[in-house]
Amino acid sequence: GFSLYENPSTSTGTDRQFFAVFRRTANTQVSAIGTNDYIDFGFGGLTAERLGSGAVPAARPERYTFTGQYAGLRVYRGDTFNDIKTVTGDAVVFVDVLDFDETGAVEGIVRDRTVHNLDGTTFLDLNDFISLATAEINFENATINQSTAVGISNADPNTTTDGQWSGVFGGPNGEEIAGIVVVEGGATPEEVTAAGGAVDIRENGAFIVFNGG
Repeated sequence: GFSLYENPSTSTGTDRQFFAVFRRTANTQVSAIGTNDYIDFGFGGLTAERLGSGAVPAARPERYTFTGQYAGLRVYRGDTFNDIKTVTGDAVVFVDVLDFDETGAVEGIVRDRTVHNLDGTTFLDLNDFISLATAEINFENATINQSTAVGISNADPNTTTDGQWSGVFGGPNGEEIAGIVVVEGGATPEEVTAAGGAVDIRENGAFIVFNGG
């Protein structure tokens, strides 16, 4: 469901080249932007937008599971390996509208992740996941407040990335959630092997998930 965009580059190579992954549905749209044209991670950004009306799902039943797709841009910075690649995966978000303190609780996971070269070929399968820590619902504007996101390698639990995530409900009955994620830190063991040494990453990602009940 996601598409990849890159701005045209000039013949002299003087323009900064940016990339974006994006998706739009009837109720929401998301995008994640990044570049490979700087010594460090460079500029980038994330958007999650509601199209039309939005609401938190009704309080009965009070717990819901949303599932859908995730995509992002993963920028690598190391001594000899500097690159930008896309990453895809599955997102699952759990919504408890009437949790014990009635503030609304949302949490989730991004899993089954694969890194791709810009031409669409597979670079490697990531043996990791991103944990979307518990966040509160803002019932006034049908959004999900910012909370912590942590990337964890299944092969080495000490190898992590840290960042934030947030989201918005879309649709008159809260049919969708559009979310954004940014994490930064060390690469997974399989990425270190592929890069031939230590490498740091920043990942800008986005997801749209749908209410499955």
